[in-house]
Amino acid sequence: ISCAQEMLWRDQHPDGSWESLCDMGVAPTAQVLVALHHVGALSPEDAAEGARWLRDRQEPDGSYRSHPTATHGDLGTTASVWAALHVCAAQDSAESIAAACAYVDRQGGTQTVIDAFARGDPAVVFLALAGLVEPANLPCPPMLPALLPPLVGFMERRFHSGILMVSGALTLIVHRLRGDWGADGAPPRAEIARRFAAETLGLLATFQNRDGSWNANTVQTALILPALRAAGLPPGHPMVA
Repeated sequence: ISCAQEMLWRDQHPDGSWESLCDMGVAPTAQVLVALHHVGALSPEDAAEGARWLRDRQEPDGSYRSHPTATHGDLGTTASVWAALHVCAAQDSAESIAAACAYVDRQGGTQTVIDAFARGDPAVVFLALAGLVEPANLPCPPMLPALLPPLVGFMERRFHSGILMVSGALTLIVHRLRGDWGADGAPPRAEIARRFAAETLGLLATFQNRDGSWNANTVQTALILPALRAAGLPPGHPMVA
């Protein structure tokens, strides 16, 4: 206890606060690579270097760990890296991709990754963005509850804004990937779709930081970037840029 107290006091900042590093392993890098590729903003140099960096961190069983101190591989993290290697350097990463696919298969296959979506793991979205999962198989949250004032008020009082933003972003992405709203542009003139996209964009605009992020969180931002395009914003829109 004395050693722990000494370490805590030593790490305190002059303003009285403590800062904890959050290392989520390779998943954020993989998801950023897929998101940038999806919106056409990934340079060949970053794609090649990102794929090399990811290949170097694969476990002998083909998996990837969820964080540096994890004792075994993680399904969602491995699926996210599989998606990134596929869009970045599929030919150069053939062995790593095969090993990652084999690990996913041993854990139940892509259906298990889809099922994990309901528990908050977004890996299947990145598989879909990479064209590795049929979008029709993606679960899609309903849009109507986000448009009813009593339910919106209920959710705002009980959930962090990040949860509402990610839920809205996932809904936009899934509808676009499934082809419900066509290939590009604003959602169709169906009242619910138009209102949902507008409400979600308004929420995202409210909370976007000046550095372009949401909640200074790489994973959230990597999810929201393709959602902006899914909502119909053009590449040059300030929020997308």
